[in-house]
Order: sequence, then structure tokens, then C-alpha cells
Amino acid sequence: MGKSEKYKDYTGKTLEECKRKYKLYSDAEEAVLTGKSYEIEGRKLTRENLSEIRKGMQYWENECNRVGSGTSGGARAFRVIAKND
Repeated sequence: MGKSEKYKDYTGKTLEECKRKYKLYSDAEEAVLTGKSYEIEGRKLTRENLSEIRKGMQYWENECNRVGSGTSGGARAFRVIAKND
């Protein structure tokens, strides 16, 4: 497992988890496009949920990219020291 696979961002997400969640939504999209239903975390999804499924795919794709790049997207703190010359 590479560094990016183990890296956890400020939310505790790993790249591996993000990829797994993205795959769930991708599998759901494929299922509902072929007329089947699909269940994610106890929710039954059907063709009527296609836009919701695609939003989930987009969210997890973005998370994979963010976590994989090693940027947290969170607030950054820094210190400025003013000098009087």
C-alpha cells in the first residue's frame, strides 16, 4: 500500500475508503441503468434516484482526488510577524 493509500485527511478519510465508496455508487448507477435496484447503506436506490447516485459519484470522485493529492482542503494557520525597522 502506497503513501496515498494510508494517508488520512482531516476528516479521517483514506484514499482506499474514497475509492470503495465511489465504486459503490458506480455499481449502483450500472444496476439502475439496467432496470435493477441497488442498496447503499440501507437505502434502496432505483432509476428515480439516478441523479442522486450521480451526485454521490461526483462527491466521491472529488474526495478521491482531494485525499489522493494529499491536500486536506481545511483551514490553514500561519503566523505573521511584523517588524518595525
